[in-house]
Amino acid sequence: MLVRFFLEHSDVVGMASFQLQAATGRGEWRERAAHLTSEAIRERIREGVGLPKLAWDTALVGHPSCNRGTMLATVGGRAIDVLSDPPLYERFLQDFRHVAFDRRHVLRTARRVVLSAFRHPSWLARGSVFLARRLWSVRRELWRRERIGKITFFVHAFMDAAVLDPERIRNCAFMIMTSEGPVSMCEHNARRDDYILRPVALASRAGAVFDPTTGVIPRSGANEPATRGRLTALGNADRQVGGSDPRLVSDQSDRPAADLLRSGASTQRL
Repeated sequence: MLVRFFLEHSDVVGMASFQLQAATGRGEWRERAAHLTSEAIRERIREGVGLPKLAWDTALVGHPSCNRGTMLATVGGRAIDVLSDPPLYERFLQDFRHVAFDRRHVLRTARRVVLSAFRHPSWLARGSVFLARRLWSVRRELWRRERIGKITFFVHAFMDAAVLDPERIRNCAFMIMTSEGPVSMCEHNARRDDYILRPVALASRAGAVFDPTTGVIPRSGANEPATRGRLTALGNADRQVGGSDPRLVSDQSDRPAADLLRSGASTQRL
């Protein structure tokens, strides 16, 4: 099972995010099947982890109907739920709020936490009890010095374009930057053409405007004709650099843009 694979490679895989598709008016997959719910995905993850329960509600990010996550420590492929005590977790966030947590350097972060714990003597007793109970469950793996890791499982449920929830949009933690500022990803998906097909004023050329629907790129010289590219409304079809500008050369112009991205081919400026 996929979850077991992630657990067994949690020394190099720090997060596994499961994102449910939504009906946004494009793509091959539209409405989700009735059985594909956030709750069902979380239950399948729990089964793969092999614990009787996972703490999905302790560390909330954004709106709970959108995002659920759980953090696990692993020893030899066996999982330890580190969020199973919500009051302890909330107190930890309060008391250790000044400690810098660097996910790239686990040992360095662990040293910072231990040093900070000595400044809060109550944590030496409280933390020791919590750790002792969790470590006892993997005592055999620790004795055999099996691989130690950590992983976060995350489930994100996008909204269909026709049923956007204003409350979820206001509390969105998954946003995209636009000329109007950050916008909820679900709102952006629902109104994608309004954002990406809007004419763009070119800061490098006074009064020049690029039209994404035609692909017209104004030239810098007053007597030079505009360069016209070939674009589709949703940006998924061919893109070709045309015109007579000798500075723009492409020997890949007949290939779809998606193929160019996958192969690493690009238009070269000489």
